Amino acid sequence: MIFYTQPFENLIFKKYHGSEPQRRDMGGVMFHRPPPPDMNFDHDNRAPTRGAPTGDGTDGPANGPAVDFVSLVLFVVVWAVALATRISEQWRLSEKRVLLSEADKAQAELSFFKAQINPHFLFNTLNNIYSLAVSKSESTAPSILKLSKMMRYITEEATENFVPLEDEITCLENYVDLQKLRLNAKTKVDFKVNGSLINKQIAPLILMTFVENAFKYGVSNRFENLIEINVSITEKTILFFCKNTIFQTSVENERKGIGIANTRKRLDFLYLNRYELKINQQEKVFEVNLELQTES
Repeated sequence: MIFYTQPFENLIFKKYHGSEPQRRDMGGVMFHRPPPPDMNFDHDNRAPTRGAPTGDGTDGPANGPAVDFVSLVLFVVVWAVALATRISEQWRLSEKRVLLSEADKAQAELSFFKAQINPHFLFNTLNNIYSLAVSKSESTAPSILKLSKMMRYITEEATENFVPLEDEITCLENYVDLQKLRLNAKTKVDFKVNGSLINKQIAPLILMTFVENAFKYGVSNRFENLIEINVSITEKTILFFCKNTIFQTSVENERKGIGIANTRKRLDFLYLNRYELKINQQEKVFEVNLELQTES
């Protein structure tokens, strides 16, 4: 249709054209300007003469269909714009689906992680509190209160993507204090927090993964061991450091690797291009260095 109907030329230029073409440049556009209808030019004498019939019975030479490049270019441009618009729309829809899928996946992984930590930690802590109650220790009531606050935080407050850093640190402190109930004199815990926690936010239970692994795989009843946990807060960053000795088997380390892999996925989703995680394992020492960039 573009080549043979020539819609653009027929609609605009046809009434100015005749059957005999003569090229003329007007504004850079080449078009055909016809001679008078009943005259032909004598190109040798440069004088107009009456037209003579042609061999096919017409008054002038027959013209075949010409290419309307203007219409062709317009068609290609319109087609390209429409295609680009459609592709852009589909791309935006696909990107939206991916983001929603990643959000649902991260939320499901967080729920799975909370389901993992609750039974294991809860049973051990309740047993320790029971031992305190039997011995009528003064630490029984404070331990129950810490466990209650921690469970409330995990099951209720940690459902958001970001929580106050102060609440996250309080949860870590309660977790460490409750873990100390089962430790003997051979295990030392060095937990430090430096910097201001005011108006800072963090993804919930991001740090808990590494702290839980430190107590799960870095505690021994026979050997001297030290668990170091350090959180430093600056104006724009949260620096987390955790170090422990490894005493567990490789099978259990595989489970630890799954937890860290899930944490990496949550970091990629919640701190895209705003975090740096370095994990070093040399012989029997496991170190974690995590840097989070905060928005405030």
